[in-house]
Amino acid sequence: MGPYSTALSYIHEDFNEGIPLEESWMTRPDAERFDRLTHYVEGYKPGAIRFDVGQSSNFILLPMLDEALGQLLEWGVEEIQEYSRILGAPLIDYYLEKGTPVDDEVCRVHHLMGLQLPASINGEVLVNELQSRNVHVSLRGSNIRISINVFNNEEDVLELIAALDH
Repeated sequence: MGPYSTALSYIHEDFNEGIPLEESWMTRPDAERFDRLTHYVEGYKPGAIRFDVGQSSNFILLPMLDEALGQLLEWGVEEIQEYSRILGAPLIDYYLEKGTPVDDEVCRVHHLMGLQLPASINGEVLVNELQSRNVHVSLRGSNIRISINVFNNEEDVLELIAALDH
């Protein structure tokens, strides 16, 4: 629920020697020494900081992210997952009734799912139809990515099922 371009992740210490996707000068040793910025250093600062984004001191987005985290803590992560599980259950049931594969419940989170589209459904047409109904999903190859959140309700899920059944 944070603003775009912000994210948090937990990186297990087993990965602390990994190679980051982004090569940032900010994650290098002594990066805070502006008098030595042109003395490029190989390697990274110790720990998971090597995976940080290049510019992390964003004075607008970080307070917004802090508020979002506070709201999540107030609502409760487990409560949000349970709400998402209940809300997404008819969609999972729909897929199972149609014989479309769905991961076992123990292998998925309830607020985010990628569901395979039946071969008879054109993904681009479906996404456009859903957008016209004010239901938003993302197309990922032959799957749709569905993010259920606290602002969704049963009507949203029924609209999605109706569009899939159309």
